[in-house]
Amino acid sequence: MNLLEIPPTSPTSYGTATPSTDTNFNNLIPRAIDYTENRLQRDIDFRNTYVNDTYGVLTPNSRSFTLPTDLGTFVVVQQVHVEPSAASVPPPPLTMVSREFIANAWPSDTATTSPSYPFYWSWFNGTSIIVAPPADAAYPVHILGTIRCTQLSPTNTSNFLSVNLPDLYLASSIVYFAMYQRDYGMQSDDPKLGPSWEEKYKALLAGASIEELRKKFAAQGSGSRFPSPIQTPPQS
Repeated sequence: MNLLEIPPTSPTSYGTATPSTDTNFNNLIPRAIDYTENRLQRDIDFRNTYVNDTYGVLTPNSRSFTLPTDLGTFVVVQQVHVEPSAASVPPPPLTMVSREFIANAWPSDTATTSPSYPFYWSWFNGTSIIVAPPADAAYPVHILGTIRCTQLSPTNTSNFLSVNLPDLYLASSIVYFAMYQRDYGMQSDDPKLGPSWEEKYKALLAGASIEELRKKFAAQGSGSRFPSPIQTPPQS
């Protein structure tokens, strides 16, 4: 039968699909998602991963603040705003300083004034920051920064990456699975499979990178004309 004569079939729903009868292969699917989504978000600084998370609340008499995860996991924090409802004029964004400065200037967690709004912040670890002076009440906090997208899963069947970059998503995931199926080396049955898809991924990545730069007005093609890679300046 000619391929053109084969009737089309409806795609299988992600929620009911069984990828393989090989349990070991199925166990790799979450790892392939990790590989693909982390790689894409490290290779491109997507404008769509910039968020203003308004779900945080300071703890009274504490310099510690755990970053909210309602919109995703923060990778980069760009600004921290305290938004007390009682203040007629909200305080300015907090200034980032060293942990040593905060430890020397405000060694105690106890607020010394009322009201007491933080004006400084510093990283503590990957999920929390420290602020000073300590707050005297549970003031709302707005965090502006870059997050990691919520990954694909049986309960989260799409995200920005899968919807807007399906070609890159596919290429990157095949690179990962090629390492499992074909050993990704010269002794495998098809030594060109992995490298070929790696080249395809890099070609698609170049176009997606230019598109992101255009969204940020960081390329000559911010208007209607599409730039070449040579004309595109490096990201700041």
